Amino acid sequence: MNHLIRPAITEQPFPVAMIRESSASPVYFDLHGPLCTSLDKLGTLAIASDVAVDDQLIFGLAGAYGFTESMPFFLCHQIAAEYVLQQGKIEQVRSAQPASWYLR
Repeated sequence: MNHLIRPAITEQPFPVAMIRESSASPVYFDLHGPLCTSLDKLGTLAIASDVAVDDQLIFGLAGAYGFTESMPFFLCHQIAAEYVLQQGKIEQVRSAQPASWYLR
C-alpha cells in the first residue's frame, strides 16, 4: 500500500502479470506488499504457478495516480521505480530511489 494504495482501501486489485513469459497454468495467490501490516494486500490474483521470489510483476491500470495516491514515504521504504508499458514496449520513467531521496 505504500506504492499502490487503491487495492488496500477499495479491495479492487489492479490487474497483474509477470514480466517474463510463462506457459504455466495460473493459480490464485494472496498478494501482499512489504509492509508490516495485514492491510498491505494487493488482492487475490491469478498468476502463473511457476512464479518465483525474484520475478517482477507489472500492475496494469495504475494510471497517473500510482505514485501520488500511494504513501511512498511510509516507514522509509525504497521509492518504487515506475514504468510505462505502451504498445508492447516497457519504458522506465523513474528509477527506484532510496528513502533518503525525498530529503534531496
